[in-house]
Amino acid sequence: MPAPQPPREGRQPLREGQRHTALTSLAGKLLNAGLGTPEQVRAALHAANREQCDPPLPESEVDAIATATVTWNRRPSPSPREQACPDCGDEAWSLPGGGIGGSRLCLVPGGTGGSPVSGGPPPHDPAGHATHLPGFINGVELGAMVRATSWLWPGWIADEHITVLAGESGAGKSWLALALARCVAQGLPWPDGRPNELEPGRVFWLESEGRLGVLHERLTDLGLDREKLCFMREPYVSYYLDRPRDYEAVVDAVTLSQPRALIVDAWSKSLAGSENDADVRFCLDDLQSLARTLRIPIVLIHHLRKKQLTDYAEGFDFDRLRGSSVLSQVATCIIGVDQAERGVPHCRVSCGKANLAPLPEPFGFTITGGFRSGAPAQLIFGPPPHRDEPTSRLDEAKAFLRQALANGPRPANEVKEEAKEEGISEHTLRRARADVCVAHRQPGSQTKWLWALNVESQENVG
Repeated sequence: MPAPQPPREGRQPLREGQRHTALTSLAGKLLNAGLGTPEQVRAALHAANREQCDPPLPESEVDAIATATVTWNRRPSPSPREQACPDCGDEAWSLPGGGIGGSRLCLVPGGTGGSPVSGGPPPHDPAGHATHLPGFINGVELGAMVRATSWLWPGWIADEHITVLAGESGAGKSWLALALARCVAQGLPWPDGRPNELEPGRVFWLESEGRLGVLHERLTDLGLDREKLCFMREPYVSYYLDRPRDYEAVVDAVTLSQPRALIVDAWSKSLAGSENDADVRFCLDDLQSLARTLRIPIVLIHHLRKKQLTDYAEGFDFDRLRGSSVLSQVATCIIGVDQAERGVPHCRVSCGKANLAPLPEPFGFTITGGFRSGAPAQLIFGPPPHRDEPTSRLDEAKAFLRQALANGPRPANEVKEEAKEEGISEHTLRRARADVCVAHRQPGSQTKWLWALNVESQENVG
């Protein structure tokens, strides 16, 4: 079967920051649809590189893209339909949405492509070249393009998707990420106790916080196979995922290393722009495309914003993710790490968002040893730490009012000032007052009020 021909008509040149992703995507689509042998796909990538990339990538990088994509073509996709090409009379393959830009491909030189889904040849221009088909596909074509969900860590981290691992500073996020890397590299059971049925593989770690010395010490303490943990060739250089040149360098390194997962520590430090900018969606779209092309999960380690008076949740609060809300929308899973007691190395791991499976049960881990003790650091996994039932801010406000008014009615303004000093918001105080208080005008005044406990609250105080 002749090699597939890259689409040529109506294409914009592929500039820096676009070339690697576009060629990887083209190779993945050709292989997923069964279009040609690996050698033919490699030839198609070189042709696309020559004709569409400005400037072209080195031939060695194109070879690496082809090799990596073929290696990661682990799960076969349903074969597309064979069609008769009306121009060449030979067999051709119709690839829904195939190629760079979504055109159909004919594998016969000079051919115009296979028949459209509805039957009959695709439309032709006066020169005899196939033009674009209507901009939609049907459910049959979609079924030939999608793959069933596969998992790195069952129930927690899915292949081809973005997962966020978040927590406050010092909560144990990087420790847990290193433990995951060890499970991948050495085939150990997962932190929640589930068996690991995967073959050992590499993990690519993009370190953006500059703590390589600390990272090296930790992976040594944990006994992680260091040959299985990959980094950028210049690890002390900052690589920003929202800059095209840096992003392309990261994609090149990740593709060449053929990892089983990519971990970014930390997401905010891997951006040159603001993490609050809604334009981070474009960077996240690129990462999602990379995950889908290489069929690996991408784990973004992220921080929480500082706790405010209006944040009442105990433990991990998924509403406190820093930056643009686009991140929480794109992630299919958000994993939270928090400590039951600040400064105590007993951590709780929970899942606040799981789009692809039921929410898994929380678990815990304890960090022992470390540089302060002089002994190697170790992680011990087990049940989550116990936490007393949290008292809501509303309950605290009701308790405050019962105590403040226990000796009888008082001016409302005095009570409001005391509540403010206790950190109780005016909104919460109003809600509490509606349940436990009654209000009366002060004698001789139309604007000043007295608050007193209602009958039920007086009985509870008594």
